[in-house]
Amino acid sequence: MTHVNRVIAAMAVAGALLAAGCASTGSGSTPSAFQPGKYQNGETVAIFNADGTFVGTTTTGDDWVRGTYAVTGSEVVMQDTWESESLRQQMGKDCIGVEGRYSWTLVSDVLTATAIDDPCEGRRQGTSGVPWTRMR
Repeated sequence: MTHVNRVIAAMAVAGALLAAGCASTGSGSTPSAFQPGKYQNGETVAIFNADGTFVGTTTTGDDWVRGTYAVTGSEVVMQDTWESESLRQQMGKDCIGVEGRYSWTLVSDVLTATAIDDPCEGRRQGTSGVPWTRMR
């Protein structure tokens, strides 16, 4: 998976997880509520802020995308507010202002989002079904 797709995945995951906002249940196999923080998939890191913003970056700190999210129950609606030029070139277009809707689960420290409706093909392909592990 490319860095771009991982960053896009992080965006979707971030929105879903952050807004849920409660404490973990502590069980390794029981779904739990999201806690803001950093999640990683390969060389890509998704940073979920408690204020409803997210950043997709690399392990070396190169930001790819920034955006906002809103969570209702187990669904999240997110949209990009900034994308790097290299991300836009890889996707062939930008997704700034385009809303994507995802469902999400967080089991133990692994966050996974599933696309419900996202017209941004690059974000959908890089997000849906991608596991993100919470960094401690």
